[in-house]
Amino acid sequence: MTLKGRFLLALGFSLLTMQIAEAQTCPSYPNTLTNGTTADATAVMGNFNSILNCANSSLAASSGGTLTNTTLSGTTLFTGGNVGIGTSTPAQKLSVAGTIQSTSGGVQFPDGSIQTTAARALLNTLAANNSTTLSDTTSLTSAYKHYDIVFNNVLPATASVACEIQVQSGGNFKGSGYITLGGALINSTFQASLPTAYIPCAVASTASYSPNNSGAGITGTITVTNPSASSFAMFAGQTNSANSNGNLSIFPVAGYWNTAGAVTGFQVLMSSGNITSGTIEIYGWN
Repeated sequence: MTLKGRFLLALGFSLLTMQIAEAQTCPSYPNTLTNGTTADATAVMGNFNSILNCANSSLAASSGGTLTNTTLSGTTLFTGGNVGIGTSTPAQKLSVAGTIQSTSGGVQFPDGSIQTTAARALLNTLAANNSTTLSDTTSLTSAYKHYDIVFNNVLPATASVACEIQVQSGGNFKGSGYITLGGALINSTFQASLPTAYIPCAVASTASYSPNNSGAGITGTITVTNPSASSFAMFAGQTNSANSNGNLSIFPVAGYWNTAGAVTGFQVLMSSGNITSGTIEIYGWN
């Protein structure tokens, strides 16, 4: 008997064993075979086909699948090492033509990290309505390595003001002790700002550079990494907004609170006046 024949016969007996465990019965073998004697190939395959038919009946009743040589209804098994589900030509160790569902545990990657949610999970949305501040004290945890703070048309009530981020640590928002670098870029000209009382999310400079209180509000993304660690949590990113000249100002910004400790939240405010409208979304990702 060929190696393939032996494999199929062993697989057939394995399926039969599974059926017995499920309290299902199969008919007796059509051919009597005796241990230690030479078996006729036709008789062996006749018994195997009997097992195969019984297995198909069981599989069809429980899952709608059938077993044919090395194919299980849309699942093709290759001894070369690749497995295809819904495809007969898998190019990788596992190729799936369809949706993969994980009901628990997530997916583990070669570096050992486990992803249990979508690549970027929306954790909170802060909506401004003539607000003094917009704050979040629940999203920054150890659940994710990175957090994106996404500004969507955040419009200050007063023109030519700075947009400020103050971190929460130890239960309080911090109004001093920052190391930062921000700037305003327009028409190839850059004006720098190094505030110590906050991390800038838009820089106040001359009126022609600073955010305006009409038109397109502050929009962009600032990312913080490992805020829950007992170290320095760096905020870095870029925002943009309309300025008083009707042009676009670009604000590259970065900074951190210069005290080692977990950052548990943040608040956004303007250097003067309220926040008229707009939203801030907080996303987590690994």
